[in-house]
Amino acid sequence: MVCCRCLFAPRVFRRLVLFLVFSASHFASAHTIPISYLTLVPAAESLHLEIVLNPFELKFFSELDRSHDGRIDAAEFAACEKEVSGRIAGALRVFSNGKLMSAVTHGITASDDSHHWVFRAHYPGDARGVRLRIESHLAELTSGAHLTQVTYRWRDQQQLASLDSASQFAEFKPFISQPKPPSAASPAEATEQLKQTASRAIVPAIILAAALLISLSLWAIWRKGRQKQPNA
Repeated sequence: MVCCRCLFAPRVFRRLVLFLVFSASHFASAHTIPISYLTLVPAAESLHLEIVLNPFELKFFSELDRSHDGRIDAAEFAACEKEVSGRIAGALRVFSNGKLMSAVTHGITASDDSHHWVFRAHYPGDARGVRLRIESHLAELTSGAHLTQVTYRWRDQQQLASLDSASQFAEFKPFISQPKPPSAASPAEATEQLKQTASRAIVPAIILAAALLISLSLWAIWRKGRQKQPNA
């Protein structure tokens, strides 16, 4: 049994701290957290989607690791890039006001300074003023404990959500309000508008008719005066 005095001796205590620090760093480097980060950014012309994920979380990682060395090298990544991008794009569905949006472009890149991959997709249309809904089926491609944190961000505003195997969709409110279309007038309102329009048109018509009558009267008087003049 180790006595407390020996355990907390300066030399022994220093070695114990170094051992714990080394063990923790080794565990952290070997352990991967089952979480991905999905960011949505609306713009005037398109909606930008980005996912940062760990390839070790993919269920088909062993199929991509052809050399079976526990990592995806540059050649292996180039061989599977389009396939992985297509499978991730197919696992995501984005709706704008209930209408399904289709990605015009999508692709995936490998980060140089970490073991994460970044998937990006672009959906045409302005989503800032509409209700947005995202459905994720990434649970079918990743481990059962996988969690996706979603951030819907525009300028200094953001909305947050979490997706997993039990909760596969999230809905977001519009960031800006759109002008409401003019509503159809009721029959009573339409009749009143017609009366107002007619009343505004009657006055000019009366003035025009009076001016025409005066002109005809003056022309008749002038003509009658011409007929009474004796012949030269």
